Amino acid sequence: MLKIGQLSLESGVSIKTIRYYEELGLIQSPERTEGKFRLFTPDTVHRLLFVKRLQSLGLSLHEIRECLVIHDHGELPCGDIQEKLIIAILGAMRYNGKQIDK
Repeated sequence: MLKIGQLSLESGVSIKTIRYYEELGLIQSPERTEGKFRLFTPDTVHRLLFVKRLQSLGLSLHEIRECLVIHDHGELPCGDIQEKLIIAILGAMRYNGKQIDK
C-alpha cells in the first residue's frame, strides 16, 4: 500500500492532482489508516499513468472517466470511445511526425 506522497513520486502526478482525480472518480477513494492517511494500492500507479497517457492524446477528463467506467465493468470501449481514441492517437502521431520533420 502506498501513501499519497509515495504514489505521487512513483506516478509523477502531483498530490493535488491525485486528490482531484479521486474527487472526479478517476481513481478509487482509498482506505485510510487510523491516522487518516490515504493508502492506495500499487495498481493506482498504473491507473494514473493511463489517465495521463489519455490526456496526452487529447481526451478530456470526462472522456477518460467514460473509458475507465467501461474498463472497470470488464467491457471493451464502445464504438464512440474507440473512435475518439483512434482520432486522438492519429492526431498525436501526425503532431509528432511534424515535430520530427522540423
